[in-house]
Amino acid sequence: MFKKIQIPGSKSITQRALICASLAEGESILINPLISEDTLLLIKALKKLGVQIEIKDEKIIVKGNNGKFVSNGKKEIYMGNNGTGIRFLITLSCFYPDDIILTGNERMKNRPVNELVECLKSVGFNIQYLEKKGFPPVLIKKSSTFNQAPNILDARLTPSTLKISSSKSSQFVSSLLLSGVLFKNGVKIVINEDIPSKPYIDITLKVMEDFGVKVIKNSSTFFLPPSTYKPQKYIIEGDFSSASYFLSVPFFLNREIVVEDINYNNSLQPDKNFINVLKKMGAKVEITDNSIKVFPGELNGIEVDMNKMPDVVPTLAVLSSIAKGKTVIKNIGHLRFKESDRIFAIKKNLKKIGIDVEAGKDFLKISGNKQKILNTKKKIMIETFNDHRIAMSFALFKLSGLNIEFDNYECVNKSFPYFWQKFNKILDRNF
Repeated sequence: MFKKIQIPGSKSITQRALICASLAEGESILINPLISEDTLLLIKALKKLGVQIEIKDEKIIVKGNNGKFVSNGKKEIYMGNNGTGIRFLITLSCFYPDDIILTGNERMKNRPVNELVECLKSVGFNIQYLEKKGFPPVLIKKSSTFNQAPNILDARLTPSTLKISSSKSSQFVSSLLLSGVLFKNGVKIVINEDIPSKPYIDITLKVMEDFGVKVIKNSSTFFLPPSTYKPQKYIIEGDFSSASYFLSVPFFLNREIVVEDINYNNSLQPDKNFINVLKKMGAKVEITDNSIKVFPGELNGIEVDMNKMPDVVPTLAVLSSIAKGKTVIKNIGHLRFKESDRIFAIKKNLKKIGIDVEAGKDFLKISGNKQKILNTKKKIMIETFNDHRIAMSFALFKLSGLNIEFDNYECVNKSFPYFWQKFNKILDRNF
């Protein structure tokens, strides 16, 4: 009998939908959103900017202001380690009629924002780094012309073209796109071709279109004509990043599993391609309209480019440790700028377990050794580096009987607050 697991809504889509709903004209209802630390930080920030938002019956109700922000004094907004949220807010905050400081925790202060900030500064916005150049916290100062002559502001800050080099994150482009409706005369965004995680831009475009804003796109240019978001009742699809941990369970527990409320065939989430990685490693997988079944079996090491799905690299690394042969995970340099330096975190923790790992600037080489893992009896403390994905992926080793603990169990609250509740049911064979 297959055991069934339900997963939360997509973190990526929830945050994009919150921005679109906040800038829409009227009330939107987000159904099946991810209610997590990152979501709550973004909601709190948007409320500080005057957007009315309420969480009720596991739905998020947003009364959008159509981008008409009311002056309410200088704001300081704390975003923890929500890199997506702070980057989305940088562009949006440029249109708030008072000064805004965007800040976060110590790790956030080492997550780059320079490419986005320099792009916005180049067209007249006044943004200052308060500590280290290129990183939060940033001060976004209102224009001196804002209250005197808004029409002058519109003319000066509505460029025909925004050019951005976005080598560290696709989120910079998504930030410009999501708040592009605030450029009253429309805007053209020209990007470079080597953006990591580019499929996440497609998710941004899809959510924008679902809220009534159509972007005209070619390979390196996006044109956003004068547009207004329309309020929606919007269903958030299940999160493939969160699903990856449970899709990996059969290879540690020797037991079939079904992950429900997830639509492989219609999703734009790049992490759905984790399924194809599993198949390449030799896994047997069955896909239906609303679920994915995975069967236990032996996995083989592979060579794979994970540039487009970085969030499941920790899961793949853990799987690679029990696969037969060597796995090469390449083109992942941008993982060094996530919630932690994930390449470093993965290497350090796999070595603690006794796995042979080689790490470079943008790759990992992992030699699988399932027998060594099964024979390991010592207690091992996993260093999460306060990174939710490190904690959730390395939890899989518990299913093989390893005596492991974590220096921070609560870091999963960032994206999957009830992860341990679901995982412990699997660990106890009670699901």
